[in-house]
Amino acid sequence: MLRKLIVYFKKLLSSNELKMLSPLTIVYELQEQFFIDQRILKFCQQRLQMLLNTLEIVNIDEFGSLNLVTNLASLIATYYKGFVVIVEPYPEDQLLFDPLLQFYCMDASLATQPIFNKFRNVVLTSGTISPMEIYPKILNFQPKLMRAFQIHLPRNAIEPLIMTKGAD
Repeated sequence: MLRKLIVYFKKLLSSNELKMLSPLTIVYELQEQFFIDQRILKFCQQRLQMLLNTLEIVNIDEFGSLNLVTNLASLIATYYKGFVVIVEPYPEDQLLFDPLLQFYCMDASLATQPIFNKFRNVVLTSGTISPMEIYPKILNFQPKLMRAFQIHLPRNAIEPLIMTKGAD
């Protein structure tokens, strides 16, 4: 099954044109071409981990690429709404063919909803949120209070920091 999955992803990556595919399209194509069921894909990552643990493989780093493939397959089979798979043959405006396959969340409300559900009060701040009225619609929440402030800093006193992982 993993060999068929890799063949499918290689075929996607061999294209010279930009492609945007929905996860459902990929699941359908895998089912039609290789008879790989959505349920199999959904638990692909877990099954690989169980196999590696059962075989008592010590050097798991050797299976990093296979782990990425199974992780992508599990994500594609689990998340449909608001997600897309993008295949870029020439990423970052390069003339060199270096295909890139990425799984994107296109709906910010999916990422913020667990935060709104977990915490009673959430403060959203930004120097660029404009117009403010559109964000409650995009992020699917009802604001209790919205304020806009004009601020001018005499020096560069703000340092943006992007956190990609955290404890929660």
